[in-house]
Amino acid sequence: MPEPFIWVQLAFVPVLIAVNAFFVAAEYAVVTIRSTRLEELKQEGVAAARVLARLKDDMSGSLATIQVCITATNLLLGAVAEPAMTELIAWLLSPLGVVLPSSVARPLSLAVGLMIVTLFTVVLSELLPKALTLQYTERVAVWVARPVALFRVLCNPLVRLMNWMGNRVTHALGLGKVEIEEQVHSEEELEMLVDRADDAGEFHEEHGDLLRRAFDFADLIVRHVMIPIRKVGFLDSNITVAEAVRRLSDWPYTRWPLIDPKSGRVNGIVNIKLVLHALALGADDVAILHDLAVAPMFVDPDMPLVDALTEMRRTRRHMAVVREGDGPDLGIITLEDILQAIVGKIPSEERAPHFVKP
Repeated sequence: MPEPFIWVQLAFVPVLIAVNAFFVAAEYAVVTIRSTRLEELKQEGVAAARVLARLKDDMSGSLATIQVCITATNLLLGAVAEPAMTELIAWLLSPLGVVLPSSVARPLSLAVGLMIVTLFTVVLSELLPKALTLQYTERVAVWVARPVALFRVLCNPLVRLMNWMGNRVTHALGLGKVEIEEQVHSEEELEMLVDRADDAGEFHEEHGDLLRRAFDFADLIVRHVMIPIRKVGFLDSNITVAEAVRRLSDWPYTRWPLIDPKSGRVNGIVNIKLVLHALALGADDVAILHDLAVAPMFVDPDMPLVDALTEMRRTRRHMAVVREGDGPDLGIITLEDILQAIVGKIPSEERAPHFVKP
């Protein structure tokens, strides 16, 4: 019959396995929960979210604390379980009449006991908490936050010493100071996440298309979305206001490029509201259109579309002329053309298919 103390030791084995499982779950929870989700939880008033945010901000210290606790628990588990299991197995073999020399019995009992303890440890304190944490990351993270923060304070001197020693080793190896930071997804990874979320039905198909166009937007240049000059509806700079109004009645766009018939170049952008106002005042001089026009904004056809959008917003322009250096005008581009590259086709009340000649 094993000594009573052996049963006390065996009773501690499941407790230590549970403690180890807790810290394994805590490690996966701190690493896998997203900082963006923590911000949402903080806005929802979840107090543990603030604790988790502090743990993630000091990821190196948090993981070092958890590793210290896991290592200490495993060492304690081995120290408690090994002699108890050895004694228990020897006691179980005795009724079978199996008598082995001590030189064989002890190593055999030790090996069998180690296998049993390892099996339970791997399954119950490694695989199970890992699976549960990956399945219920948010719940587990909120549950472990405060205990881990407490151990972080208690183990702080030891953790600081370990981090200092670790940094000395990495410096000696030429690796510099190693910092553990939350992984940031690349654009390609984000696109894959959008595809997976779309396939899983996480959001409407149109939302997925919008996100994909937003990713593609960074690769677009002005040339990709501009309206070629041959398709542009324009006003001659030498016509009267009345003639301009008659032309505008066919295609009631708000802004029109004003083209010099001699050079064939755009020399201004005129707003139909100003033209109608001039007509109402009785102005019908040939030079009026030129006076009403504003100097055009020019963009290079190979300018990134995001830069063109930024510049048009900065200068408060809705239309720009596409011109390469001192060459001829290649076309025009509007804010609406740029926005359609992101959100798709925008129906308009004021025009037919596009700003083009019929």
